[in-house]
Amino acid sequence: MSQSIYLSIIIPTLNEASNIGQLLKTLPYHRTDIEIIVVDGGSDDGTRDITQRFGIPCFTCPPSRGRQLQLGVQQARGDVFWFLHADSHVDSRHVDVIIETLKANTQIIGGNFAITFSDNDPFSLWLNRFYSHIRDRGFYYGDSGIFIRRHILNELGGIPAKDLMEDYALVRRMQKHSLPTTCINHPHIVSSSRRFQGRSRKSIIVGWIMIHIMFYLHLPDSWLAYFYDSKRKRSKAYPNLEK
Repeated sequence: MSQSIYLSIIIPTLNEASNIGQLLKTLPYHRTDIEIIVVDGGSDDGTRDITQRFGIPCFTCPPSRGRQLQLGVQQARGDVFWFLHADSHVDSRHVDVIIETLKANTQIIGGNFAITFSDNDPFSLWLNRFYSHIRDRGFYYGDSGIFIRRHILNELGGIPAKDLMEDYALVRRMQKHSLPTTCINHPHIVSSSRRFQGRSRKSIIVGWIMIHIMFYLHLPDSWLAYFYDSKRKRSKAYPNLEK
């Protein structure tokens, strides 16, 4: 008989009132083999109120994705953690396939989902292909729904306490592990294209390259986060850098 798996879904938020309700509606939050934990970075748009209406625990800490995920892990009871963005489109099938995949192969330490973006413009379609290409080479990010066994995360030193690129730093550790990760191709995760809207393809690509350069140069995390983050969040999350 295969061992049961209890799954902890951890969602960091910051001003996600327009997304968090729809995500929580599609997750099977009444199941006894999962828990959902939201960790909010100080929203002022009602994100926490929406979360609490679902009866889902919502913890708060200063805005930093790495630290928010750390707090979620500290509060979680699961054998496996699934880190999910608030603007992702998922449902109960994604929960089932994580549990079934890890039950079927105990050697797999974790992984992610294949990802498609919500818009059908040429750039989003190109990104779908690009993400698939880099995943084949072991590169993926938090918007693809990273999941990992608890004991492996502990072995790897936990979630990096970074404002940004905490997902990339964790993935690099996962991919260096002696045991394999997996990419689940069906169902996909659909991720919002909102952060690309109103921006040129060139600025998006240049920005992506610059953030990786800054990461490898070990520049302060707040610089990376400020450079990446949208204007709607900057004044709230990084008030000192706005001056």
